[in-house]
Amino acid sequence: MRTISIDREYSPVEGKTYNLFAYNQSTEYFYKEIDFLITELLAEYLTAQNLLQNIRQLSSSKKQLVKLFDNQNGVFESLIIKKLYQHFSKYTLNTSEHLKQLPLTKKIWDKRLNTSELQYHLYIIEFELTNRINKENFFKCEHKYAFLPHCLRDLSKECKSESDGFDYVCKHCSKTVL
Repeated sequence: MRTISIDREYSPVEGKTYNLFAYNQSTEYFYKEIDFLITELLAEYLTAQNLLQNIRQLSSSKKQLVKLFDNQNGVFESLIIKKLYQHFSKYTLNTSEHLKQLPLTKKIWDKRLNTSELQYHLYIIEFELTNRINKENFFKCEHKYAFLPHCLRDLSKECKSESDGFDYVCKHCSKTVL
């Protein structure tokens, strides 16, 4: 296996919905928290596949999530959601405000824009669980492909992004960025 190491300094990036830094200068804490939480959750489940199925089911309904989050009866799913909120809310500080500012028409036509902060927390765990479940098969594959987005810009504008030697850095030439 070939490992690529890039020695470059970076500054914490604050996204509109979430960031991987919280109050740190590194993403290391974010990934350690995910690892800790998944290990803890897996102790309650027989398999990672079972946990993944439950996480996906929980994230499918915003109304159900709010009810579970407000639940005081100690339902296991409610405890999971509260635990994720406790650990991940510092990474999603701007999510609710950003989602409130999006036009209603965009939320109706694109359901991905209608995601709640609690759903983001579940997605963080879902992505990591999916990676863990598929890790062995991934390493067995002879060919691997990475599909990376180039830009989410307004295509009617002339893009002003600049190369930093590794990737292109957005210069915010569009007013509406999702």
